[in-house]
Amino acid sequence: MSKTEKVVITGASRGLGALTAKEIAREGAHVFVIGLASEVDELKQVASDCGDPHAWAVCDVRDEVAVHVAMDSAAEHLGHIDVVIANAGVASQAVISGSDYVSKLKLTMDVNFWGAVYTARAAWPHLAKSSGYILFMSSLAGLVNPPMLSTYNASKAAIRAFAETYRLEGKAFGIDVGIGTFSELNTDMTNRGFATKAGEHLLSIKVKVGGKVYTRRVLPVAEVEPAIKAIVRAINHRYRHIHWPRRVFLMRMAPWFIQRVVEQFIKPRMHRAHSLALVEDGPLTTELPPTP
Repeated sequence: MSKTEKVVITGASRGLGALTAKEIAREGAHVFVIGLASEVDELKQVASDCGDPHAWAVCDVRDEVAVHVAMDSAAEHLGHIDVVIANAGVASQAVISGSDYVSKLKLTMDVNFWGAVYTARAAWPHLAKSSGYILFMSSLAGLVNPPMLSTYNASKAAIRAFAETYRLEGKAFGIDVGIGTFSELNTDMTNRGFATKAGEHLLSIKVKVGGKVYTRRVLPVAEVEPAIKAIVRAINHRYRHIHWPRRVFLMRMAPWFIQRVVEQFIKPRMHRAHSLALVEDGPLTTELPPTP
């Protein structure tokens, strides 16, 4: 990575955003991190770890004005912006018939979709000036849609559609676009938001070996380091698409087929999982302040 590359990352106080920021900084880039006020200590630490203790800004991506202010602050601090990673995101288990479903859907769309839209719009003039690159963090869930995650599924599918359109419009102004498609990674989001009793019931199978019964996940959680390396490569080469783990590439090629497989696998487990989810407190992967 060029030592003059100037990179802005949202949702960078912890998890994938923080790890990516540190790796990009190790590669030689100048990094500016953006995160929530409730995580400001972690955000400052990430900025320091990236080599510039002043390269940070507090911003809730649900607030369009705040996003523009943070992006302009980043541009002023860095001199210009070459790369933006729209990483901020949230997830929680939600069943469609649940009493809190609509509020969870609105919140998830506000952070994951509208937050990415506000970030991309705020970044546009800066990226057009530098012929830059923006990476949208989508998910396999935006292509293959598991149950009890429809709020997250919808937000990631919407991001993908928006990103592809942004690519068409931005290309004429020198802006390149990448879309990250990841499955469950070993981060706070997976460990906190997806590790529920209902989710484990859906994704686990029992295997009998030598008289003993073992419980195994159908899709194991993937290590995060290769995903971060993929993000670095995407920035270096302005990739249109990146993915991890490797199985995601095959799933991305034929999502209609994988969706059918998921349907058949889930069907006998759904009633029990639904009952568990209705009484289970599915926490948000990130505690959020009141809506701005």
